[in-house]
Amino acid sequence: MSEQKNTTELKIFGINFHVKTGDNIEEVLAIAEYVDKELNEVKEKNPYTNNMHIAILGAMNISERLEQAQEKVDIVKAAEEEAKSKISELEGIIVGKNREIQNLQDQKRAVINEKEELNQQLNDKEELLNQYRDHLKQSKSESENDRKTILDLQNQLFECQIELVKAKKGDEETAVSEDISE
Repeated sequence: MSEQKNTTELKIFGINFHVKTGDNIEEVLAIAEYVDKELNEVKEKNPYTNNMHIAILGAMNISERLEQAQEKVDIVKAAEEEAKSKISELEGIIVGKNREIQNLQDQKRAVINEKEELNQQLNDKEELLNQYRDHLKQSKSESENDRKTILDLQNQLFECQIELVKAKKGDEETAVSEDISE
């Protein structure tokens, strides 16, 4: 697409110019106004200098400002490059830290899973221990019952022995009385 040329009339330092511009008429007018202002400031500071010298001094002042602006741009670009470098470095650090976080999260999940397994094993062991305790209580109860039964049997045996002794004594007395009676 071809750029359409417009003709604009400018007045710089009292001289009229016809300039062909594209669509940036406002920009050309702003530049012309800046140059006119600069030349008039040079004229005010050097009222007896001819127009050629004023134009050269004005061009030098504008060039100096351009050079200073370019230096600032260069400083800003260098700072921008340094910032980009630091950003890249920080992005690398962030990626590394994200990996570390992911590893720690994986380790955390593994520890949680291990904890759950250990808790399950603990619950199983506690259940088994409770079963052993119940069995022990039952065995203790049975043992106590068996001990009581043994004691009862011992008492019965003792009573039977007493009765046997009495019966033997009674038989001996009967035998002695029979011997005496004979």
